[in-house]
Amino acid sequence: MRHPGTGRRRGEPTGSPLDRRGEPRWPPILLSVSLAILAVLSAGCSGRNVPAEKDPYYLRGMRLEQEGKHEKATAAFERCLRRNPECAKAHLQLGILYEDMLNDAVSAMYHYDRYLQQVTQGDDADMVRRWRQRTETAYYERLRETLAPATVAEDPKPALDSPTESDQERQLVESVRQLQTEIQQLRQQLAQPASTADARPVAVAAKPTSPPPEQPETPPSGERYYTVKSGDTLSEVSRQVYGTSKHWALLRDANRDVLNGSDRLKPGMQIRIPSLKSSTEPKG
Repeated sequence: MRHPGTGRRRGEPTGSPLDRRGEPRWPPILLSVSLAILAVLSAGCSGRNVPAEKDPYYLRGMRLEQEGKHEKATAAFERCLRRNPECAKAHLQLGILYEDMLNDAVSAMYHYDRYLQQVTQGDDADMVRRWRQRTETAYYERLRETLAPATVAEDPKPALDSPTESDQERQLVESVRQLQTEIQQLRQQLAQPASTADARPVAVAAKPTSPPPEQPETPPSGERYYTVKSGDTLSEVSRQVYGTSKHWALLRDANRDVLNGSDRLKPGMQIRIPSLKSSTEPKG
């Protein structure tokens, strides 16, 4: 028999640990603690504040970049940043990919800026600032070449006085004029001698300074070599010695006997640094 309105059997004590089906009940406090633990564990799996060297998406991006799969590498680094938006190394790798491989100067400058927000001092920061400046200079130069035919063919000044011209057209013309002024100023700065004190650093006039062990070694035979450090990749070595990571395949082809069919570098390796001139000369 059950007590009316209670659902309990006669003789069953109040607060029994069994439910109506005879199964154990979860006390409310125990259930709350379990949910709290699950929430903490879920937050820990988000990847936030995890070092880049331990983030699986960052490591995947580095591997794909080394294999020449640049778009997939970009997707992996962006996935890393969704888990950990403050991963400076992922921002740096994306900046390099967008500048060298994907021809997206705006995205490259964005990721270089995000890197420099976190790494403000040191040789790496100075080097990235030069890369960022080089990207900006090339971007403005491309804009100048793109807009020059349209602006030279027709003087937009009379159109400003036209009563039928829309506000949007006026704003566009004003933007073009402002951009032309900025380009002219930039060309004047680039035309100044490299010794000028206030000249802006560009990649041609200023190259990153690296410690002696990081520079390619030149033995008596005249052939240059580079000693691999921990964490080096073919793309990174190419960027150090050529100024761009585009020539990583040239390094791979020149060192097939050392790499033994792999693209991975090991600390202490001595790899040859071929000259770009000799690599473009016809053979035979």
